[in-house]
Amino acid sequence: MATMKDISKITGLSSGTISRYINNNGYVSKESAKKIQSAIDELNYIPNEHARVLYSKSTKVIGLIVPSLVNPFFAQMATVLESILNKNGYSIILYNTNDDMDEEINALKMLQGFRVDGIITGRSQNKELLKKLNIPVVSFESEIGDNVVNITANNFLGGEIAFKTLYERGCRNLLHIRGPKIFEATEKRYEGFISQAKNYSDASVDVISISEDYSTDFNIDKILDDINLKKYDGIFVFNDIAAASTMSYILKKGFKVPEDIQILGFDNSYIAELLNPKLSSVEQPVKEIAKECVKVLLKLINKEEVKKKTIRIKTNVVLRESTINLD
Repeated sequence: MATMKDISKITGLSSGTISRYINNNGYVSKESAKKIQSAIDELNYIPNEHARVLYSKSTKVIGLIVPSLVNPFFAQMATVLESILNKNGYSIILYNTNDDMDEEINALKMLQGFRVDGIITGRSQNKELLKKLNIPVVSFESEIGDNVVNITANNFLGGEIAFKTLYERGCRNLLHIRGPKIFEATEKRYEGFISQAKNYSDASVDVISISEDYSTDFNIDKILDDINLKKYDGIFVFNDIAAASTMSYILKKGFKVPEDIQILGFDNSYIAELLNPKLSSVEQPVKEIAKECVKVLLKLINKEEVKKKTIRIKTNVVLRESTINLD
């Protein structure tokens, strides 16, 4: 494997000059830069990243912790975040915790060991630990507090929008399939939905809870088999993938969507367009959330002040075939 000494032999330049060029740190004349790059190409030289880190005190690596890659929202967030970070010159180390607190602790320890420049974490269950880290941290999908910047969709507003959407389309007997109570985002959706329902005396809302997020062995049948679906004309589900399972169950039972029961999901993930009928959903603006996460994290890495510690991004509803068209 080629070394800087090999480049020095070919170019006749000092290792200091070569190091400044490779690390983009300090002046190197155009003539010397041309010689060094030519030698790098000839030798197929690959810089020693460990040495580069010691020299620059930056790994140009960001740790990304997500709770699930089965859930389309988190898969999309990871993809978009990686793309934006790459454009800004950063690579990522991705860690999927499967909503396991111990796995999240392991991830944080590992990322500190790799000396990452910063961490972006979604739906954290170790808030107190995150507050103590001496690394720039940005959180999405949950609000950590203190000095950790929190960027999230306005989930309470999303819940309000969900109720209004179904009510405006004639639903008066509604069912809300609520997400796990330990998840702050889905609790806010529930609270917004119920809060808005209280403004309408002619509407009734029943709530059933799911104890865990969607996984490969998720079975909606066990949850809905004891529910009299004939009672309801509208269902709001805490996320799209659970909404997709709910709609599949309803269609299997002989109900028509949206004629008999209207269904509304949350996230507006790619899965909504793939269903038949296509799923109406309250949108979590993935690109906007991801852009804001990276923007804020880079400010923190560069030791710039970030005054606003909690940023809530507005949600809106995307209407498709699982709700009645009012036009």
